[in-house]
Amino acid sequence: MLQSEREKLYNRESEYLSIGISENGEGYGMHPVPWDYTANAYKMKLPKIYISKKDLLDEKLMAKICEFKVHGCYIFCPLENYDVLNRFTDMSDLNIYQAYNLENLSFLKRFKECRMLFVSKAHLKDINDVVGPEPYFMAKPNCLALYDCIVDDISYLKDKKVTFNELVICNPKSRDERGRWNGLYRVKYYDMRE
Repeated sequence: MLQSEREKLYNRESEYLSIGISENGEGYGMHPVPWDYTANAYKMKLPKIYISKKDLLDEKLMAKICEFKVHGCYIFCPLENYDVLNRFTDMSDLNIYQAYNLENLSFLKRFKECRMLFVSKAHLKDINDVVGPEPYFMAKPNCLALYDCIVDDISYLKDKKVTFNELVICNPKSRDERGRWNGLYRVKYYDMRE
């Protein structure tokens, strides 16, 4: 962890924290906004503290981070696994870039209230873990963006008529799946620039 980030962490007075995880612990100046609705963009929990992916193995540092209610996490580099997400239960905004090793969204079950989830470059068997309880089947998170992700099976979402506040699907033109996603509530499908 960079010394400047360590000082920010140990001097933080708020009970809430939003973290960014990058290869070397350096921050990012700009953050893409995947949401079409302005109200959703305003709810984003941008990182206040940055750590490196090596820092995830530092138990003392992770214990300090877990003293806060981590309600935002932006992962900017590929991780070997995403078990670290099981440590956070107050997550409301999660962004995972380059999620090559992400196989499922089971960590969502541990979050009390996840409002927004952005994932890029993952191959998922399904996304059934976003489905809320009966009888309404409101999605949790209610804003989901999948950029250049492969999802093998979405039939459960269609069968249960899952409701999203915003569902954004963005794929390369060479993998046009508009027809497959059509019929889900509030889906917006975009072609990626190649």
